[in-house]
Amino acid sequence: MARLPAADDGQWPSLALAAAVLGRQNQDHPELVGLLDREEPLSCRLAALCGRSLLGDSDVIGFLIELLTDDLPPIGRWMEGATQAIVTSAIAVHTGWLDLATVDAFRTPLHAVSWYQAAWLAEWLLYAALGSNIAPDSSRDLSAEQRAVLQLLLDHGAWHVNGGINSNWSGSLRNALLPSDRESMEQYLSGASFMDCIAPGLRDHLADLRRGSG
Repeated sequence: MARLPAADDGQWPSLALAAAVLGRQNQDHPELVGLLDREEPLSCRLAALCGRSLLGDSDVIGFLIELLTDDLPPIGRWMEGATQAIVTSAIAVHTGWLDLATVDAFRTPLHAVSWYQAAWLAEWLLYAALGSNIAPDSSRDLSAEQRAVLQLLLDHGAWHVNGGINSNWSGSLRNALLPSDRESMEQYLSGASFMDCIAPGLRDHLADLRRGSG
């Protein structure tokens, strides 16, 4: 922690994140929070916001969501290529952060990233909304936040890419045990039975799960 103030722009992001992880593990970080306050360059700002989020500051979540794009710089050389994963992981340490305002805030970054990254963000957003739960048979029983997430994904253009089905996108929905084509998702949100909107194989699997937990 003592090295942070003197670190140059290339070293600072990695040091800040490492200090934040250690601070979170030790639950001893009041002094460290004050050091995580850098705006420039973007790599340092990202590391500062991620570090503050890891240390429990939920007020930075909105800023992190706004910064999610395809063009994020690496946060330290040893984390090159994983910046989006670091940003979303820093948000995911919090519980209860998903509300209607944050769902709406995801609209811009979801459209700002490539079709491949959009599928990854969709899967992460679905996990935040649904966890490991099976969606209710009636969409009327979805929470307002869950419905907003599914509607956001329904309205997105990533269902198809290069004239064909975006298998990454449909795979993210299948991983969340949801209808994996646009028409079926639209039918579900319009009131059709969830079990009627999913593939037969998944339908049988979920029916077994529900019988087993009944």
